[in-house]
Amino acid sequence: MQKTTFEGLNRNVLLDDDEEIIWQFKPTALHYIIGKNAIPWPFALLWAGFDSIFLIAFSIGSSLKEIWPALFFLAIHMMPVWIFIGSAIKLSIEHKAINYILTNKRVIETDKSTTLKALFNEINDVSFSESPISKLGAITFKVTNKQTIKFDGIKHPSKLYSTIRLIIDNKKEGN
Repeated sequence: MQKTTFEGLNRNVLLDDDEEIIWQFKPTALHYIIGKNAIPWPFALLWAGFDSIFLIAFSIGSSLKEIWPALFFLAIHMMPVWIFIGSAIKLSIEHKAINYILTNKRVIETDKSTTLKALFNEINDVSFSESPISKLGAITFKVTNKQTIKFDGIKHPSKLYSTIRLIIDNKKEGN
């Protein structure tokens, strides 16, 4: 096996001598973070907005000494917002190491701590989901050993899905 460094990767991924890269992708940070946190975004923004309105209403014409209990309460009351912000920061750090690779033999997902690999003949099912608005989506691979590999933040996943489906079908037929 030879070690090959892919452009944009911070680490090496092992490839067989006869293995070639067909497709490689790193999701944009915004798409990766929003895609993983899609439901909390509006909720956190509304929560912070309402709490800000109350904070402004309490603070008009009051000194810091008078509004201290309200500030303390609102700081605790905004806990879902703080959790959301922490989650976004964590995903931002994770994003730096995420890479998706499709070779002529397998699919590979790398992140900071793991590299998930699956040969095409080990893949039981492939599915994709796509947002009708942004045309971003995900491709999910179900592997025979109960492992799941998911490529998130893919632009036009239906096109890549068609290519992957064709490769898998050819591999299962023995081509």
